[in-house]
Amino acid sequence: MMSKIALFPGLDISQRQQSFRARVRVSPFYDLTKTFSTELDAAIWGTTALQRLNKLRTQLKSEQRLPSFPISREDAINLQLFDAIEGLQGVETVAKPKMMATIGDKILVSDIIDSYVQHDTKLQATNPSAKARRLKEYFAGMTLADVTMTLLNKYKELRKSGGLGSGRSTEPADYTKKNREYQARLRAKKRGTPFVVKVTPVYTVHNDTIRKEIGFLRLAVKAYMHRIGDSEFHRYSHYIAGHPIFFVKLPSKGKPRNRRISDEEVTALLRNIKCPLKRTSFLLALYTSLRRTEIVSLRVEDVQWDKCQVLLRAPVIKDPDNPGNWIEKPKSKTKTRFVPLISEAIKLLEEACRGRTSGKIFNFSPEVFSQSIGRGCSKAEISDLRLHDSRRESVSWLHDVHGLTITELMSFTGHADPTVLIKHYFGPDAGKLAEKIASKGLGKREFAL
Repeated sequence: MMSKIALFPGLDISQRQQSFRARVRVSPFYDLTKTFSTELDAAIWGTTALQRLNKLRTQLKSEQRLPSFPISREDAINLQLFDAIEGLQGVETVAKPKMMATIGDKILVSDIIDSYVQHDTKLQATNPSAKARRLKEYFAGMTLADVTMTLLNKYKELRKSGGLGSGRSTEPADYTKKNREYQARLRAKKRGTPFVVKVTPVYTVHNDTIRKEIGFLRLAVKAYMHRIGDSEFHRYSHYIAGHPIFFVKLPSKGKPRNRRISDEEVTALLRNIKCPLKRTSFLLALYTSLRRTEIVSLRVEDVQWDKCQVLLRAPVIKDPDNPGNWIEKPKSKTKTRFVPLISEAIKLLEEACRGRTSGKIFNFSPEVFSQSIGRGCSKAEISDLRLHDSRRESVSWLHDVHGLTITELMSFTGHADPTVLIKHYFGPDAGKLAEKIASKGLGKREFAL
């Protein structure tokens, strides 16, 4: 029989026959265990080890060098913490600066990320703040030399399992329930009463998310190289070219999404969206294949009723070189162009623009648009439907029903490369293709069996 005694938080002693086993646990270090013949010796050793690990943890945290992930013995060796954890050297010696063994010891990962965000991401189509924040939390206080292959593989494992933040839920989002919980927390905060937050489940993270985050760090390291002076470039380039970040194996790519929206789902969704303008905007997305940001950016004066087209304007930003001027966002997916309007889309716009000659057609943000679709799906009990799926449905529907070619579809979507259109958005219905062939009355090719 084995009995366990918990002396302090982080220290417990187990008795087994005539021996006593002490175990010390201090996050994020691995567990320390040792067996003694007497309980007193186990308690003395455990108390000493517990004090040492707590002191080491405080020391590393004050220097912003404390790892944000559970470290194994192998990790401790790579991070040069093994001797301090095992008590083979004093905790104070860990904080002493060492001789710079490589160029990477001089460069903090956080500085690389901050420099990249400040100088290279302002003109990008997507917001890099979430990726930058997550990477800075994981590599806090680490230099480029600390980023080993083992550390990067540990990042992939923890990120995949949800240890560094949960992935997307596989269940339908209940927006109504989320709003009730938010209002309850808000009322409790105003009253000054504590509110117990329910533990939410942790979901695995998609491989594509991990690929993007590691790719973001690779781009940050490359961009950092471009800002090094000519005198240092040759020396740094040899070190950077052989860095593990460029050789770590990325997770496999996920399969392209192929979700189509049925007519029954569209009908059920529209019944559960209260706002008429949001219903109109969703149908307009189905008829034009425009993105959510493009839908909400449409203006009344840009609709050319006689030519059955609408002018789509690219987003503009302040010119970084000339702060007084405005320029089109260079890396935006939206380009200034004319989008064809089919008869169904024209009817919707006529109703939405009635009585107005200028101004934005829809007075809500892209985020509000997505949330309204999510609430409608939740009420209609429609699972795994996203607003962006309307783009794929529109492209496929225009081909199935109206018979548009790939080149003609590109005038709707704005793609310059048909490869992206075919891979992600073009999903024709095989049954409708068969009906189309049969309706043309083409010559049959039959053979006697």
